[in-house]
Amino acid sequence: MGGEYGGESDTDLAWLSEEDYLQAEACREIRHEYVAGAIYAMSDASKDHQRIAGNIYAAMNGFLKQRPCEAFASDVKVKAGKHFFTLM
Repeated sequence: MGGEYGGESDTDLAWLSEEDYLQAEACREIRHEYVAGAIYAMSDASKDHQRIAGNIYAAMNGFLKQRPCEAFASDVKVKAGKHFFTLM
């Protein structure tokens, strides 16, 4: 998807630590996905995507009331496994 990250294109970065990714991402206008050290620019969501995500969030939020879990609509970084971050 192309894009700039720290002055280098996404494909120029062979590997980036989780700490470096999180520090740099806090200053970026373009959101990126972090997968096992690789950085991928994320495109903006369409209106249809936002509608679908909103409906899913509303359903999940209602389902999770009175349970020890939380639903988030967007822009939360999640670590799954050893080297995987994504924006939800």
